[in-house]
Amino acid sequence: MSAPVNRDRDQPGAKTAVLLTVLYWAAAIAFALLTPSPGWVDLRWPLAIWLFAVPATLVLWLCWFALRCFQPALGPHDFAYIGIAIPFVCVAIVWGGSELREKWRQERLAEQIALAHVDEIRVEPLRAAHGTIGLRLRYRISYPKGLDLDAGHGAIAHVDAPRGQGFMLLRTNVTPGVSGTYAPGSYDITEDFVPDFLPWSLILPAPQPAGTSRCFRWAFPDRRAGLLDESAQAFTIGVRLQDNQLAQVTARGYHLADFYETALEEGAVECPPGKH
Repeated sequence: MSAPVNRDRDQPGAKTAVLLTVLYWAAAIAFALLTPSPGWVDLRWPLAIWLFAVPATLVLWLCWFALRCFQPALGPHDFAYIGIAIPFVCVAIVWGGSELREKWRQERLAEQIALAHVDEIRVEPLRAAHGTIGLRLRYRISYPKGLDLDAGHGAIAHVDAPRGQGFMLLRTNVTPGVSGTYAPGSYDITEDFVPDFLPWSLILPAPQPAGTSRCFRWAFPDRRAGLLDESAQAFTIGVRLQDNQLAQVTARGYHLADFYETALEEGAVECPPGKH
């Protein structure tokens, strides 16, 4: 009578799976510790653990379980070869999948931006307690297919003034509010702009830090008189979404001197050059 065949001899062993698991995690730790730090955002550990060690370990033990259940005929080293190949396959899948997802995201975002449009745009004086201190822009923007960006990276306005006078965005309000990304629909946006020569005391929100300067911030003090003596200036205002100009309008004329006088009434003061 012939001796019984030991089928377990040809089946994947748990010791091999454990050894391979240890090698996976050792490689992940070595990658996280030995590769140069990319900068202030360090993603080496998340990449090593969650995109390499964890998926490779799961696939390895799933293969071990499947081979033990179905008991295919394997050579003495076949399971080890499979285990060595698994991390390379996992990395290829994760890398290729991330590239495909990013390409799909960029194509979807480009389509969303191409369909976005501004329905109406209005410019009016921005009032403070003692007069006009800037410009208020109101517009409605529609995203027929939504926008895969958060509220801080959606459409923004910009003010182009003559003679290089800059304006800065003071505040933005989006209605309805955006939680996460923009859902398909229309949004009413209000943006307030003020001349960039205003002091920090009129720009920073309350409560303000102690010692907040009330000095006007003239980038070019020698041009101050010329700017304030100018007749009413028309400001070109546009709405841009990334690199796409969606709308543009020329506001009626405003006197920079009016903004300046209001700032004086609000507590701004002239200071020696270089002191802001």
